[in-house]
Amino acid sequence: MSADKIYDVTAKEREVIEWKAHRRIELREQYLRERHNPNAPAGHLFDPAVQRHYTLKQSLEHLFKPNVKNFFAFIGFTFLPLGLLCWRVKKFRDAKEHKYRTGQVSYKDRDWKFV
Repeated sequence: MSADKIYDVTAKEREVIEWKAHRRIELREQYLRERHNPNAPAGHLFDPAVQRHYTLKQSLEHLFKPNVKNFFAFIGFTFLPLGLLCWRVKKFRDAKEHKYRTGQVSYKDRDWKFV
C-alpha cells in the first residue's frame, strides 16, 4: 500500500486537491523567485490582486447607489442599536431610582453616595 493514495475521496475531489497543491507550489516558487531577485527594487513585493482590492475600496463611494434597502440597513446598524441601548439604560436607571425613592435600598447600600 502506498502512502500517497487517498481512498476516501472521489475522483473529482482528488483532482481538486491535486490542483490546489500544484497551484500552491507554483505560487510559492513565484514568491521565492520575486523575493530573492537581486535586480528587483528594494521594498515590498507588488501584488496586483491586493492593489485591485485597495483601489476598489477607495473607489467604492463612486459606485454606491442609494436605495431603500441601503437606507434601512443604515438605520438598522446605526440608530436601532443606539436606541435600544439608550432605552435599556433608561429602564435600568429608572428601576434603580424607583427603589431608592421608595426606600427599598438603604443609603448605606447604595452604589454611589456622598460620604
